[in-house]
Amino acid sequence: MQVLFKLSKMVNCEVIERITRFTVRVKINGEEKLALLRNTGRLYDLIYRGSLGVCLKTQSPKKNEFILIGIKVNKEQIALIDTKLQAKAFEQTINLNLIPWLYGWVINSKEVFIQDSKLDYSILSLNNEQGFLELKSAIQFNGYYAKYPDCPTLRGRKHIHLLRIIKRNGYRSIIAFIVAHPYAQAFTPNVNSDPNLAEELNQAYKEGVEVMR
Repeated sequence: MQVLFKLSKMVNCEVIERITRFTVRVKINGEEKLALLRNTGRLYDLIYRGSLGVCLKTQSPKKNEFILIGIKVNKEQIALIDTKLQAKAFEQTINLNLIPWLYGWVINSKEVFIQDSKLDYSILSLNNEQGFLELKSAIQFNGYYAKYPDCPTLRGRKHIHLLRIIKRNGYRSIIAFIVAHPYAQAFTPNVNSDPNLAEELNQAYKEGVEVMR
């Protein structure tokens, strides 16, 4: 198993409640604390009263002293819900040439503005071919599949439509889903949560947009 990075200052926690989109009340060592949540999904199957998780103590706490990065699915494994850590792991696998379908490609820039949207990466090959890549967190789990999204997302649909336009203009165009639940065996779009996104993704695939996990 390849170690991509190591984290320090991690502590176990118990979820009390999700207060806002970005804030969760947790209990750490018997004390209630506020933890930052860096995932905008609803995460109903993971974040609920009594679920056990892992928090990362922040280096320079402002509003929240901790970041909720994962939810335990058993005694040894967690579902990594933190999208920044998911992206960090993904970037490291590219740097180490561990992804076969990105072998020989490098990240050119991050958070690339195209039209009125922002994609996660522009990428370059050794032959100076150019492409664009959007990363999505597929964290919902139904017993076999990891799913995206877990709620309707206009932003997600816009990203996929933009990738279709990019492909038509002759660039490599990729949407990659981070399957961050250790029990998941495969990925599928969540038709029940957002049927329009599932249709957009299916059309993008037919047009040559690469759908990866």
